[in-house]
Amino acid sequence: MQYGNPSFAGRSNLANNFTIDGALFNNAFGLQGTIGSQTNSQPINMDAFEEISVNIAPYDVRQNGFTGAAINAVTRSGTNEIQGSLNYYFRNQDLVNKYNSAGLKAPVNNFNLKGYGFTVGGPIIKNKLFFFASGEIERRVDPGTNFIASRGGNTGPNVSTVSAEKLDDLAIYLKSIGYNPGSYQDYPLDTRSDKFSIKLDYNIDSKNTLSAKYFYFRSYRDILPSNSGAPKIIDNPQISVYHSVQRVTVSTIIWIM
Repeated sequence: MQYGNPSFAGRSNLANNFTIDGALFNNAFGLQGTIGSQTNSQPINMDAFEEISVNIAPYDVRQNGFTGAAINAVTRSGTNEIQGSLNYYFRNQDLVNKYNSAGLKAPVNNFNLKGYGFTVGGPIIKNKLFFFASGEIERRVDPGTNFIASRGGNTGPNVSTVSAEKLDDLAIYLKSIGYNPGSYQDYPLDTRSDKFSIKLDYNIDSKNTLSAKYFYFRSYRDILPSNSGAPKIIDNPQISVYHSVQRVTVSTIIWIM
């Protein structure tokens, strides 16, 4: 269940129905289709899933409550053997193509993405009681804008016609009258995501199993508010005189029996 707003059969992402082991896992607030969409974060470590199924037009009348797709994820369980894994991923501007789709060279602003995850599972009582735990931490820093001011003859589709000297002079003037406009480029937007889950399975007998699951998810993301009322540089409306940041936070704790 990757973050984002997946659309199926031409329907809004709000028309999808997400379930974890058959239990509802939709965004109850209703602004986005999935938990964590507001912060571009996935609520559960992908390594915690055994399988994911997507049904668009099932004939089973028991599947209802959606006009887009029914997406169900089955979580992994522990076994009689202790097993685990560690993972790490990394990405920054050095791993990005410096040319856009039109073949033009475009300067790439600095950004950074790092993620750390783990899984561990095994028996508490062999053949009777098992556990499986999973967690992931993600840290991301993105540029506040892809546009940069013209400086030293640099060129490219994301280079403004406004010179850095003009913007610096404007910032000095605004500060002289008691207003700090902030940076016009190279200011970061942070995204953080922490998630943890644990599952216990108890074999009551050969035909019945009791499962208990706990999911913890907390994330936040810095976003730029609408600048429709912000003063603009006349030569290039792509760059605002100032920037400001607001923070969106999502927290979720779910017990499933």
